Amino acid sequence: MEQKTLSVGKMPKLQIADIVGDLRVIGWDRDEIQAKTSGSVLEIFAEDGKITLTCDDNLILSLPEKTQIEIASIAGDARFSNLKNALNLENIGGDLALREIGTAKVGKIGSDLFLRRAESFKADFIGDDASIRDISGNLSIGKIGSDLHLRDVRGNLNLRVGSDAVLYLQPQKGADYQISAGDDILLRLPVDADVELTLSAGDDLSIKLPGIEKSEERVRTLTLGSASAKMAVSAGGDLRITAQAEAWSAMADFDNLGANFGENLSRQMDDFAERISQQMGTFPEDFARKMRFTANKMDKKTRRAKQKARREARHTINFSGRRTSPPPAPVSDDERLLILKMLADKKINADDAEKLLAALDA
Repeated sequence: MEQKTLSVGKMPKLQIADIVGDLRVIGWDRDEIQAKTSGSVLEIFAEDGKITLTCDDNLILSLPEKTQIEIASIAGDARFSNLKNALNLENIGGDLALREIGTAKVGKIGSDLFLRRAESFKADFIGDDASIRDISGNLSIGKIGSDLHLRDVRGNLNLRVGSDAVLYLQPQKGADYQISAGDDILLRLPVDADVELTLSAGDDLSIKLPGIEKSEERVRTLTLGSASAKMAVSAGGDLRITAQAEAWSAMADFDNLGANFGENLSRQMDDFAERISQQMGTFPEDFARKMRFTANKMDKKTRRAKQKARREARHTINFSGRRTSPPPAPVSDDERLLILKMLADKKINADDAEKLLAALDA
């Protein structure tokens, strides 16, 4: 463990080349930078108005809230909060969480994005899901790999979503909105929305807005109010536009999920997989391999964390073209009996046996 403190001005410029672990950055009202690392190397240098920092492990930074930050690479997860100046990040290997920030520009995020309250935000690529709320300016994302939940953007909006999107938008005068998703889109607009809508859906287009007649068309252009804003929305699957607050709105709101829900669920599945693995030495190797595969499969289905892509690649063709181990053959009746024997011998509990049997039959 290393810790260092450096006195700086109110608006320093911080440059970091690489963070090999996780990073946490918090803005405060002191004119100094305090750095802590779980590793053994930590160096901070000040020269020509710029601060450079190097470390060899996880890093926690407390710094003036108006610090201008530039980081080339973060190998793990990153969290930034209470910052009022420009934030430039090139590559994050895991998740990125931002809260109460100024302007942010990001290259690639390997996994999920969690963003609350920013002046503006731009990203080239997000590997998995994104949850975004309260952007006072413009929002632009080149590609979101999976799902998006978005609420309240008061500037221009340009984004492309790989799977589903849930959007709560109140069109602002003069703003331009460009939205596309590979699967379904649920868009909620206020009853008095003042916008020109250009809509297209690969499957069903459903519009539940006052004064709008039902139609079987999958491509429509609508003028609401004086059309002071422009919005183009394209869905590869279903597109639903509504002014109603329905049950799916609460379900889709990531804020309603406990902050540790995913972590706790993953930990439970880890414990379950460990208990099963401890029994492997007492069964035939073929069955043991199937059980290990099942535990891994169950784990994949419950995690949406930073190593998602690597886990999914275990049983697929990798980029070099070499095929890894294929999934095992279906489980036989004798092998199911072995699971029940584990239950009878109290090596696993009833819930574990039910989960295993269900997963093996999936």
